[in-house]
Amino acid sequence: MTKDGGNIVYFTAAGTLIDVSEAAGTYTFTSSGGTAGSDTALAPIAGIVVPASTTLSISSVLASGVAFTGAGTALVIADVGGEDLTAFTGTGVTVFELTTGQNYTLTAAQAAIGRIGAGGTAGVLTDAGTITVDDTLANLGAGVAAALKTAGADSVVATAATGADISAVDVAGIDSIVLGAGQNYTMTAAQAALVDGTAGAQAVTLTTLATGVLAATVESFILGDFTNDVTLGDPAQNVTGPAGNVTTLTIGGNAATGIWALANGADVLVATTGANIAGVNGGAATTAENLTLTGAITMAQAQHEALTIAAGTGTDAVTIATGGAVTGQSGVESYTVSSGGSNTLAVLTGATDINGSASNATTVNVGGNTVSGTWALAHTADEIVATNGANISGVNLGGATTAEKLTLADGITMTQAQHAGLAVTADGGTDSITITNGGAVAAQASIETYNVGGAASNVTVNAATTGLIVNGAAGFATTVTVDGKTVTGTYALANGADVLVAMTGGDISGANTTSVESLTMSLNVTMTAAQYIAFNTGGITAAGATDRIILTGSLNGGQTLNAAVENFTLAAGPHNVVLGASGQSINATALAASSALTLSGDFAAEISLSMGNLLGGTANGGLLVTGGAGANTITTGAGTDIVLASDGADMITGGDGVDTLNGESGNDSFFYGSMAQFLTGGLVVDQIINGGGDTDAVVINADAVVLTALSDLTRMTNVEQIKAQTQSATLHAHSIVISSNALLGGVNTIDLSGDTKSTSTGTIDFTGVTNAMTLKGVGAGVNTITGGSGADALFGGTGNDLFLFGSAAAAAADTVEGGGGTDTVLFRSTAGETLVVDDHFIAGLSYLVTTNSTAVAAGTTSENIDASTHTLGGVKLTGNGGNNILTGSADADTLVGGGGIDTVRGGAGNDTINVSGTTTLVFEATASANGVDALTNVNANSKFKFSDFLVTGVGMQNAVVDATNGGVRLDLTGGDHIGVRYASSTLISANIVTSFTAGIAGQVLVADNGKAVVFSSSSNISHQDAIGSIYYVEDVDATGAQDFIVTLVGTMTGSSTLSISELAASNGFI
Repeated sequence: MTKDGGNIVYFTAAGTLIDVSEAAGTYTFTSSGGTAGSDTALAPIAGIVVPASTTLSISSVLASGVAFTGAGTALVIADVGGEDLTAFTGTGVTVFELTTGQNYTLTAAQAAIGRIGAGGTAGVLTDAGTITVDDTLANLGAGVAAALKTAGADSVVATAATGADISAVDVAGIDSIVLGAGQNYTMTAAQAALVDGTAGAQAVTLTTLATGVLAATVESFILGDFTNDVTLGDPAQNVTGPAGNVTTLTIGGNAATGIWALANGADVLVATTGANIAGVNGGAATTAENLTLTGAITMAQAQHEALTIAAGTGTDAVTIATGGAVTGQSGVESYTVSSGGSNTLAVLTGATDINGSASNATTVNVGGNTVSGTWALAHTADEIVATNGANISGVNLGGATTAEKLTLADGITMTQAQHAGLAVTADGGTDSITITNGGAVAAQASIETYNVGGAASNVTVNAATTGLIVNGAAGFATTVTVDGKTVTGTYALANGADVLVAMTGGDISGANTTSVESLTMSLNVTMTAAQYIAFNTGGITAAGATDRIILTGSLNGGQTLNAAVENFTLAAGPHNVVLGASGQSINATALAASSALTLSGDFAAEISLSMGNLLGGTANGGLLVTGGAGANTITTGAGTDIVLASDGADMITGGDGVDTLNGESGNDSFFYGSMAQFLTGGLVVDQIINGGGDTDAVVINADAVVLTALSDLTRMTNVEQIKAQTQSATLHAHSIVISSNALLGGVNTIDLSGDTKSTSTGTIDFTGVTNAMTLKGVGAGVNTITGGSGADALFGGTGNDLFLFGSAAAAAADTVEGGGGTDTVLFRSTAGETLVVDDHFIAGLSYLVTTNSTAVAAGTTSENIDASTHTLGGVKLTGNGGNNILTGSADADTLVGGGGIDTVRGGAGNDTINVSGTTTLVFEATASANGVDALTNVNANSKFKFSDFLVTGVGMQNAVVDATNGGVRLDLTGGDHIGVRYASSTLISANIVTSFTAGIAGQVLVADNGKAVVFSSSSNISHQDAIGSIYYVEDVDATGAQDFIVTLVGTMTGSSTLSISELAASNGFI
């Protein structure tokens, strides 16, 4: 063989078979049969000339790029493991030999000369392996591919790298048409079913009817003018439909995002659960007109509004991805609105579930439809819009709609819970709400009518719609609550047990309540007489303590004032009523002059009349008020009035003018706003008359009670008391000075105790009055009270009061009660007599001998105070500068002598005695009758009277025991001496010695046979001042031996300047 300069190999001699191999760039040619042998040639080899009658066998690897020529056979052996030969570049090959059972990819030309194995037939490719033919569409068309398939090719792939109209190409036998990137093609639908657009973006225009799934790898399809029914192969595919025919585009449950231009006007989308077309056309309308839906889909607002939805029989749902106005469609059971903008959803009659957005408000427009479903509107400003006939009671099974607002035109039906959750705005006119299930309903401002039923209802009238109409249901009780509003509505309640509730300030007089049976009220409620009569029949409930009915018309038929109502205000005109309960108050200030008010019923009442309503001039022109048999309170105005209060404890206020006030029987009270209303020129203004022997009173309000010796009270008949107003806010200086019985009329009591202002004062002086009087001072201030000569009862308050008596006789029959504070009885007699303080004088008083009108002892008259019969507690008795005898009670008293020669007797209690001047201190016969008295300021002029204990004048001895006398002893048998053990603080029998004992000290002995009085101090000082203790010592041994009982009867303090020796020397013991 030879190799020329063109790298072409020639054989000079050859066998019938030449095998070619290569190693390290050296090709070896081995010949067999014919001329045998081998030769070599160095690479590269560009061509081989195969001799005639010779077969050259070479591998596909070595043969690629080699040009085979000659009359012989160029046999290329493919890789025995399978191989893609489409990149093979050798030419002139006669046969490609493939290994059976392996997979090969060939061009059309290679496939035409390929065989399976050494014994195979060229062009026959049937084999267990996979044979793929991959070539250009041009090479595979015109039946080539079909022939290859017939020859055994398993797959034929045609490549159309350049866009073109291939619709005329016969693609029989072709399994796939590979399209070029960025190319546009025109083809039949059958061809389109074969395409592979993986390489890039392509647009395919179809020339025939398309059905089924569009090739997923193609980005855009332009459908032919046929009734195409296609399914997106990829969610992002772009689809253009023809104008002349309907396109049906199925998207399944995918999220489509392509650009669709369906042009017919009746195009149809088909979707199933999970579908999302919100990305189609950038959220704009899909250009389809109809949607067949099974399950759930998401779309943009614009897309929804452009589609007519035909939904399946299940639960179909639409999610709106963008905000805007959405009209619900009949086959859709559920809508979810967008979180990307405000939403308006118009729903049809029937059940529609609605899911709102927390990010944006949703408006649900129900129109006039009856709607239901589950609504979950999640914003805080969601709204329902409704027109006449709307019914939302089925929404959320009657629970709250989850909307916050309702905009209404005309009428709507809903449940109580739905109403409670909505703020309603109506367009005005005749808007109405029907509540289906009763309950508490707070009427809203813009609603003119509420229709309630289904259960018991309570409708509260809104202050902005006081003319509200409420229609009830026959089977259920309705309560209308107007609270304190003035209402003019009509309440057509049909149950027979309906209730109107009105509170303070409520005025129902302008309302139509004829079908309401009962009234529940509190405080002040205004109504017509007819309304009151109806409610009084049906029942009035008034649980408060100060409820009032204000009538706009006359009650003149003997109607009973309801017992549950405490106060009534009457309208102008005559009234004839029956009192319903004790204490009822009737305000008759609206009654005109000459009108009549007639009361009956055996109860107490209060009646108030007004000034200016009565005819002036004469009593005949005034208002005639006739009370019932109970206790009435009657207040007149400025006219000349006649009040006939009848029986009972009446309370009558005459006001200005000359009135005739007849309380009749009962404990009546007549009230005056000032002393000027009560007295003018010293005379009582009104003719005050009271029948029977009851206790009646004049009460002065807002003024001090001032009566002088010239005040004439005789115009009052059977009025026993004059009182001050009960008050604590204003200071009043009350002054009552009456000097005779003549002008008192029937008054027997002055009572200022209702005035509890701490700075108010009361001066009461009845000197010269002989009637028995009850005189009560102010409740908390200071009083100065002087009774008359009768059996008076004098009462102070909680302040520091003074009670003045000019003689013992004036006090003899009086009762005195201080009432608290530091109260003092001033005994001002100058007749040298004794004030007896017995139990007519209540505990807590001090008693003072004085000529003053203040709590200061003064004067030198020798007056006495004796409290020995007083058993209500200790007293304080104070003498003046005269020679007083002060006798305490059996309790712990305080006795203060004055500057005279006084005698002070403490009595049995533990008394406190303050010695002043020459005072005789009287001690009782036994220790128990003395108590333990505290003596202060004992001086050299003081006297101790022990004669009731010691036998007066019999064997009386005084002895001073000197501390230096070491032989003192006690021998009461002879009345001799007594000794006290040194440094002992208390004298007991063990301290007393009867024989010589050294170191003994004592003080003063006042003794009689068998008894002794010892002044003892535990001090060891030599002068033995008059301080320390006073003891009774008694020998109780009748055998002649001495057995002592020692009892403390007094202590002395404040007397350090008086020596016991001096006291003994002055003969101070009696």
